[in-house]
Amino acid sequence: MFFEILARLTTLRKNEYRSLWTDIKPRRLPRNFSNIIVGMVYHPPCANDNTMKEYLLSSLESLESKFPNCAIILASDFNRTLSPILERAFRPFLLNRVVTFPTRGETTRN
Repeated sequence: MFFEILARLTTLRKNEYRSLWTDIKPRRLPRNFSNIIVGMVYHPPCANDNTMKEYLLSSLESLESKFPNCAIILASDFNRTLSPILERAFRPFLLNRVVTFPTRGETTRN
């Protein structure tokens, strides 16, 4: 196996947000990172954007305080209305968007 799952971060998991957070440790990491936190979040189009934004920001703040040298991978399928809000909100966490183009026609913001 290329990585070891250290723990599922159940304190961050919220059923209403359909999220799962995991702490993993690959065999090799860049020197600056101690581990990788992987968050998978689903945001349905009918969900409230502001409560999702607050949940994600509080989760990221919690991760930064508990794992100060971690890398964070946040996987999600955010809808059009939430993407611009999150781009501004995520700047302090230095998260970079990897997929920058629509993946399902017009249903995804680019």
